[in-house]
Amino acid sequence: VDFNPPGLGFFNNYDVPDLLSPQTTDNPGRCYWPYVTVDRSDRIHIVMTESVPGLGHFQRMGYTRSADAGSTWSSIQLVDTTMTISSVIDASPVSDRVIIVHTKTQDTTTQWSNDISYVVSDDGRVWDFRYGWVNVTNYADDDDSLWAYTDCDVIFDYNDYFHIVWNAQWVVDEGVYFRTYLF
Repeated sequence: VDFNPPGLGFFNNYDVPDLLSPQTTDNPGRCYWPYVTVDRSDRIHIVMTESVPGLGHFQRMGYTRSADAGSTWSSIQLVDTTMTISSVIDASPVSDRVIIVHTKTQDTTTQWSNDISYVVSDDGRVWDFRYGWVNVTNYADDDDSLWAYTDCDVIFDYNDYFHIVWNAQWVVDEGVYFRTYLF
């Protein structure tokens, strides 16, 4: 948005909770890479992924929301863990539903083998981060060579259906082929 010359834009700053507990030397708990949506009740929802040093580490995902235009925020909640920075969020334009989608690792020794998982809150306030996850892909450990990787996205349509898109690369014993497929 252009705002007065020289057109640098006009933005709101929010002080969003971004520390997951516990914090340790190896796991500082600070979340980055926020994805934001605003639901039809004007609640702001944010999902973010913690930054951990090095590759091949689990990263925790956090969630918070504000019901008063960002003046106050709910306590940050642990959403799930991932091996890639992939969590995204969207809100339905016709209901109170909000969805979080991410790549969920199947092989804890590598970041290459992921399924696509999602969790939905029907009212935008109550989440079941423990048992509410749905695995979309259900890739088989030995039989599949195409696995979800890093990027995914989700959007609700005006019929209250959500649509998920993700990329996948070809993973074989000899290595990873980075030619991307979209699903």
